[in-house]
Amino acid sequence: MTGRSGGHGPGLGGPAHGRPGLGGFAALAVDTRLRDLLVAHAMRGFRAQLVVRGLLVAFAALALVLEPPDDGVVAYVLFLAGYATWAVVVYAAVRGATDRVLRLSWIALFGDIVALAGLVMLSSWLPGDGSTAQVLLDGVFVMPVLAALQLRRWVAAAVLAPTLVVFVAGGFRVLGGDADALREVAVTSTALLAACVGSVLLVGIQQSRVLSLGRGLIEQRALSAAVQAAEDRERTELSERLHDGALQYLLAAKQDLDDLPDDVDERLRDRLQTAIRTSTAILRAEVAGLSPAVLEASGLDVALARLAHEVTARGRLAVTVDTSRWRGGVDASAERLLYDTARELIANVEKHAGASVAGVVLSSDEDEVVLEVVDDGRGFDVQQLPQRLGEGHIGLQTRRLRLETAGGRLQIDTAPDRGTRARATLPRTASPSPSARGV
Repeated sequence: MTGRSGGHGPGLGGPAHGRPGLGGFAALAVDTRLRDLLVAHAMRGFRAQLVVRGLLVAFAALALVLEPPDDGVVAYVLFLAGYATWAVVVYAAVRGATDRVLRLSWIALFGDIVALAGLVMLSSWLPGDGSTAQVLLDGVFVMPVLAALQLRRWVAAAVLAPTLVVFVAGGFRVLGGDADALREVAVTSTALLAACVGSVLLVGIQQSRVLSLGRGLIEQRALSAAVQAAEDRERTELSERLHDGALQYLLAAKQDLDDLPDDVDERLRDRLQTAIRTSTAILRAEVAGLSPAVLEASGLDVALARLAHEVTARGRLAVTVDTSRWRGGVDASAERLLYDTARELIANVEKHAGASVAGVVLSSDEDEVVLEVVDDGRGFDVQQLPQRLGEGHIGLQTRRLRLETAGGRLQIDTAPDRGTRARATLPRTASPSPSARGV
């Protein structure tokens, strides 16, 4: 038995419906396409952080130039260079493997607050009037902006709490450590507190939007799985009715034809035999297509090989199948969706392409499953697809919609007189939730 797996994607009742937080993101990240969504959002935020962080380094350097301390410039420059190096290293670590952005990007925020605190304290301890430290203290107000550019509220809160502590402690020391300093720090720290609270609220809004989008996709896929399950049951029932009804009547008619008297016109007998034989073959093929037992018993690769053999046997189109890069381990619903897609694509080639050869390539890796159908036919203008849909040719569009709602896609590469390449992809986790299976 090939290609069977009991794994499930995130379901409607899964953790993603809990309170927004790391648990919600962890639930969404189980699915490859949803994880890509999270990574894309997080990466955009991280790039924005990089820009703001670069401006913060430029601000600190400008403070050194315009308000240089009376002593310790070398220590100050080394500290600032270390902070810039830290920012570059963190960016390089995430940029080299974008999936790390969900796990590592927030660490840079703690580096920012440590760097700012160190620069402020270093400046306040160096001899002089403390003007450099006062300027640097204003840079702390950049921290709420940096914290707002990521997806987790707890990270924003965890970073901004020590930010307030650094600002209050550093400001009190820099401003002289007396009652006047305390009053001034109290006023300015209130403004910083408002910025920090606003930052946490903005992160919450952004987090809620991403989670809502992810949940919507999960619900869409669960609905698609429910529709697929209902369609499979209807196909099985129809297949059984055809097999036990119309097909049996045809077989009985064939027996009756064999029992006809010898004096019946041979031409009439031949025509009737041909009609019954052809109808029986067509009906058997339709019964097998509605409920392909080989797919359930042996897996997608064997089912595609059987489909190719049946099409080739009809003599109008030679179909080859390449499964050398097929790793299996795909959910049964995904296999059925890909099989139906292959059947529709091959049927289109056989009926409309005028092709003599078609090739089917089935492959998979850790993230997705790919099905390609290539033919040497006449091709067509892809701009005509909406027109064909309006004429009632809905098979291809139905396959496209089913793939998309399952998190995949269908791409058609063709042009007149150069054949067609159809490429269907599904994430390996494109499986219905347990609840959807029982619908």
